[in-house]
Amino acid sequence: MQSLETGTRTPMGSLLGTVRVIAALAVIVIAALAALVVFEVLPQDVLSSVATKVLIVGAIAIAAVGIVTLLIRPHGGR
Repeated sequence: MQSLETGTRTPMGSLLGTVRVIAALAVIVIAALAALVVFEVLPQDVLSSVATKVLIVGAIAIAAVGIVTLLIRPHGGR
């Protein structure tokens, strides 16, 4: 979210933007794997195994970004 006075992003806006990027990357990876299954390049059981791992890694990345955002957020009334 852009602040009107300074033109800088708030920590919450940066967090949400990063979460959206991570989620979009996870969707793209799963879609690419699904296309490979449709074209019979990969067996179908590989899709479910890898898709689960992609979702877990995405959740870990989102949690890490959230924690880092909390850690670098300025504290106090500044």
